[in-house]
Amino acid sequence: LPISLEAQFADAQRGTKAEIDGAIVRLAALEKSMPLVEEKIKLAASEADVARSQIATGQANLRQLISAEIEHYRACDQQLQMQSERLILLLTIAARTGYLTEVIGLKP
Repeated sequence: LPISLEAQFADAQRGTKAEIDGAIVRLAALEKSMPLVEEKIKLAASEADVARSQIATGQANLRQLISAEIEHYRACDQQLQMQSERLILLLTIAARTGYLTEVIGLKP
């Protein structure tokens, strides 16, 4: 039995709404996590600075410094990934709601 156009439209609407709702939830979670990642970056940078200064006095070795630097780079990488995911979610929401077509000047 062929599905009516109204039923197809209703299904598409529900799917789009679910996608938008999911994107909004993920966006909120990302925005709550961003300050934690910023703190992680500060802490990792501080640990690297301490290790760097302690090498001269022999309180730290090169392995400790490299480990601290790696943690700092990983935290920065995590922040970049979260920022890119945030932008993708914002574009997804804008595209699904029709706002993106308005912004770029396309007329429906």
